[in-house]
Formats: sequence, C-alpha cells, structure tokens
Amino acid sequence: MASIVPFGEVRDGRQVQYGDASVFALFNVVGAGYFSTLRLPVVAGREFTAIEEQDAASEPVAIVDLVLARRLFAGTNAIGQSIRLNGFGQPEEIVRIVGVVGDVRDDVLQPPGAHVYVSFGRHYRSAMTLHVRTAPGIETATLEPVRNAVQSVDPRLPVLSLKTLTNHRDSTTSVWAVTLATKLFVAFGLIAGMLATAGVYGRCARIS
Repeated sequence: MASIVPFGEVRDGRQVQYGDASVFALFNVVGAGYFSTLRLPVVAGREFTAIEEQDAASEPVAIVDLVLARRLFAGTNAIGQSIRLNGFGQPEEIVRIVGVVGDVRDDVLQPPGAHVYVSFGRHYRSAMTLHVRTAPGIETATLEPVRNAVQSVDPRLPVLSLKTLTNHRDSTTSVWAVTLATKLFVAFGLIAGMLATAGVYGRCARIS
C-alpha cells in the first residue's frame, strides 16, 4: 500500500531536518512489502515490518531514499539517525531511519527527487493505493480479479480504479506533453522535408 504513486498528480511533502541541514522530500505512507513489490532495492537497513504496518503504537521509524541520504548525511551512515519531519499543517515528528532505498522518478521531465517513507500503522490514511505485482504483459482490462480479491476481504472497500503502472504513467500530464511535442516535431520535420524536396525539384525544373 502507498499514499502516493510515482507519476501521480497527488503529492505530499515534508521538510526533513537533520542538525542544521534541511531538505524538502516527498512524503509517502506505505505498508510492509511496498519496496519488494515495486522492486525498489533496499541498499541499507530494512523494509517496514508487519507490526509497523499495523500497530499505531509502534516505534516512529522512517525509510529514506539515496537522494535524501546523500543530501542530509553526505556519505555517512544514515541508518539509526534521527530526523525531524515538519510541514504543511502537520505536527512535527522525530523518526529514526531504519532503511535506505533506491531512487524513484516521479516525473519524466525531472530527475529523481528526495523521498521519505513512513509506516501505515502510525500514519493511517483512508485512501491508499494497493500495489500488486503481476505477470509481465498484463493489461488493465485483465485486472478485474484484483477488485474481486479485495472485496472478498471486505465488500465495503471501494476500489475506485484499476490500472497498470505503465498505463498510469502514460496517462500523466508530463508524459502526454512529451508525446505531443514528439509528434509535433516529427510532423514539422516531415513538412520541412517535403518543402525542401519541392524547392529542389522546382529549382531543377527551372534550370532544365
């Protein structure tokens, strides 16, 4: 589970402080197994445990990505360090880093930014995205069994949409803009080529 999705329109952020250093990072509430499901490598430490996913009284811990670790700790070990999370009307929180994971790109036009992840147990959200790993080549139209599986656990759970991560990415505004720009450049190139060809042909015709 996750509160935000890569390439999504919904974002949440916190100012992450360590000593005198401060970095803005995207803030994601996730469940146990999130990183292994998305195949985000855990490069140091560990993922969240099932207890941290379910227990609101569990220790306040966090996982950061390499971008945030490099900016805050400058090559020193981030595991075990305490950071302060501030921001945007939310209460300040001090959490201990238990893991460092690989970088995530949230926009095709921007390099990977800093991310901080906290456990669902201490940060309940009513609206979450359930990530499910499927066999390669699965399309959105074949995902209906996922809805059935979720509602077999609790029929009151609304499943608002089903899509593959590829389809989700391709439907975002930034990808749409890149695709449109590419098509326009190709079209302009073809028009320029035809005009150049016509100009050469007309010149040759006048010479002959």
